[in-house]
Amino acid sequence: MTNHTIHDHSDYKSPFNLKREMGYTHDEIFNLLPRALSDYRYEIKDDVVTIELEKESVLLEIGGERGRRYTDNVYFPILPISISFIDVDKAVQSRFLHKFDTSYMKGLA
Repeated sequence: MTNHTIHDHSDYKSPFNLKREMGYTHDEIFNLLPRALSDYRYEIKDDVVTIELEKESVLLEIGGERGRRYTDNVYFPILPISISFIDVDKAVQSRFLHKFDTSYMKGLA
Protein backbone atom coordinates (compact mmCIF):
# COMPACT_ATOMS: atom_id res chain seq x y z
CA MET A 1 0.00 0.00 0.00
CA THR A 2 1.30 3.43 -0.92
CA ASN A 3 0.70 6.64 0.91
CA HIS A 4 -1.22 9.19 -1.13
CA THR A 5 -1.46 12.80 -0.18
CA ILE A 6 -4.90 14.22 -0.72
CA HIS A 7 -4.87 17.89 -1.61
CA ASP A 8 -7.79 20.07 -0.77
CA HIS A 9 -8.54 22.09 -3.90
CA SER A 10 -11.82 23.52 -2.64
CA ASP A 11 -10.54 27.08 -3.13
CA TYR A 12 -9.47 26.47 -6.74
CA LYS A 13 -11.64 27.93 -9.46
CA SER A 14 -11.02 26.53 -12.91
CA PRO A 15 -10.48 28.85 -15.86
CA PHE A 16 -13.66 30.08 -17.48
CA ASN A 17 -13.37 30.93 -21.15
CA LEU A 18 -15.52 32.97 -23.49
CA LYS A 19 -15.04 33.17 -27.22
CA ARG A 20 -16.45 36.17 -29.06
CA GLU A 21 -16.45 37.63 -32.50
CA MET A 22 -16.41 41.40 -32.26
CA GLY A 23 -17.26 43.83 -35.05
CA TYR A 24 -14.03 45.79 -34.74
CA THR A 25 -10.73 45.97 -36.55
CA HIS A 26 -7.53 45.05 -34.75
CA ASP A 27 -6.59 48.74 -34.45
CA GLU A 28 -10.02 49.72 -33.11
CA ILE A 29 -9.87 47.07 -30.36
CA PHE A 30 -6.49 48.31 -29.17
CA ASN A 31 -7.48 51.99 -29.46
CA LEU A 32 -10.47 51.42 -27.15
CA LEU A 33 -8.60 49.13 -24.76
CA PRO A 34 -7.48 51.90 -22.34
CA ARG A 35 -11.13 52.88 -21.81
CA ALA A 36 -12.26 49.25 -21.41
CA LEU A 37 -9.52 48.51 -18.88
CA SER A 38 -9.31 51.87 -17.11
CA ASP A 39 -10.15 50.26 -13.74
CA TYR A 40 -7.39 47.63 -14.00
CA ARG A 41 -3.66 47.19 -14.38
CA TYR A 42 -2.79 45.37 -17.58
CA GLU A 43 0.08 44.39 -19.84
CA ILE A 44 0.05 43.86 -23.60
CA LYS A 45 2.43 41.42 -25.25
CA ASP A 46 1.81 40.83 -28.93
CA ASP A 47 -1.91 40.01 -29.18
CA VAL A 48 -2.34 38.85 -25.58
CA VAL A 49 -3.52 41.21 -22.87
CA THR A 50 -3.02 40.15 -19.25
CA ILE A 51 -5.30 41.98 -16.84
CA GLU A 52 -5.00 42.05 -13.06
CA LEU A 53 -8.31 42.19 -11.25
CA GLU A 54 -8.53 42.07 -7.46
CA LYS A 55 -6.55 38.89 -6.74
CA GLU A 56 -7.33 37.22 -10.03
CA SER A 57 -6.44 37.65 -13.66
CA VAL A 58 -7.98 37.70 -17.11
CA LEU A 59 -6.33 36.94 -20.43
CA LEU A 60 -7.59 38.47 -23.64
CA GLU A 61 -6.29 36.74 -26.75
CA ILE A 62 -6.90 38.74 -29.90
CA GLY A 63 -7.20 36.60 -33.03
CA GLY A 64 -6.58 37.43 -36.66
CA GLU A 65 -8.86 39.97 -38.26
CA ARG A 66 -11.18 38.90 -41.02
CA GLY A 67 -14.31 40.42 -42.39
CA ARG A 68 -17.39 40.09 -44.45
CA ARG A 69 -17.88 42.22 -47.56
CA TYR A 70 -21.42 42.66 -48.78
CA THR A 71 -20.86 45.25 -51.50
CA ASP A 72 -17.93 47.37 -52.63
CA ASN A 73 -18.84 49.91 -49.94
CA VAL A 74 -20.13 47.65 -47.17
CA TYR A 75 -17.55 45.73 -45.15
CA PHE A 76 -17.91 44.40 -41.62
CA PRO A 77 -14.74 43.51 -39.69
CA ILE A 78 -14.76 40.39 -37.54
CA LEU A 79 -12.18 39.96 -34.81
CA PRO A 80 -12.18 36.78 -32.69
CA ILE A 81 -11.39 37.36 -29.03
CA SER A 82 -10.91 34.76 -26.33
CA ILE A 83 -11.51 35.90 -22.73
CA SER A 84 -10.09 33.57 -20.07
CA PHE A 85 -10.87 34.14 -16.40
CA ILE A 86 -8.36 32.54 -14.06
CA ASP A 87 -9.49 32.03 -10.45
CA VAL A 88 -12.18 34.69 -10.89
CA ASP A 89 -15.44 34.36 -9.00
CA LYS A 90 -18.77 35.08 -10.69
CA ALA A 91 -19.30 38.53 -9.15
CA VAL A 92 -15.88 39.79 -10.30
CA GLN A 93 -16.42 38.24 -13.77
CA SER A 94 -19.73 40.05 -14.02
CA ARG A 95 -18.23 43.44 -13.07
CA PHE A 96 -15.37 42.97 -15.53
CA LEU A 97 -17.63 41.93 -18.41
CA HIS A 98 -20.04 44.80 -17.77
CA LYS A 99 -17.20 47.35 -17.98
CA PHE A 100 -15.62 45.61 -20.99
CA ASP A 101 -18.88 45.22 -22.90
CA THR A 102 -20.11 48.78 -22.33
CA SER A 103 -16.71 50.15 -23.39
CA TYR A 104 -17.06 48.41 -26.74
CA MET A 105 -20.66 49.38 -27.45
CA LYS A 106 -20.70 51.26 -30.72
CA GLY A 107 -22.19 54.73 -30.61
CA LEU A 108 -20.88 55.62 -27.15
CA ALA A 109 -18.86 58.79 -26.88
